[in-house]
Amino acid sequence: CGRPLIGIGHSMGGIVLRHLSERYSWKGSILIGSPNRGSSAAKHILKTPLINLFCGPSINDLATGKNWPMPAEPSTLFFSKSGFSIFCPQSLLLKFFGWKPTGDHDGLVTVDEVQCEIFNRVIELPENHVKMIKNQSVISEACSFVS
Repeated sequence: CGRPLIGIGHSMGGIVLRHLSERYSWKGSILIGSPNRGSSAAKHILKTPLINLFCGPSINDLATGKNWPMPAEPSTLFFSKSGFSIFCPQSLLLKFFGWKPTGDHDGLVTVDEVQCEIFNRVIELPENHVKMIKNQSVISEACSFVS
């Protein structure tokens, strides 16, 4: 189409975006609640046979966070410290099955797992993992990349 591409990925979609950055020339990238250092929730799922039955092979990659390409620059990272929430039912399911995250988290991803030194901007949101994608700050940031 001849227009510059901007990559926007939420959660594991941000990891997919990082892999796609090897194929496409992005103008920039926005990652929202993506576990850039791997996921302790995914590690917990691997140890929980009942939940693990419903997961595909990507859960292993998600648990480690190794060998992922860097996101396209400039890049913005959004994260949250909202914790478990009824509006993020996956977080309650993980809590029920004994996931005990260390440190602040958005219900599915800890703040430490989100952090990555490559990001030009890092912005905290007051939303849980599911709702952060609809936050006005995310929408404004995406618009700033195209203007």
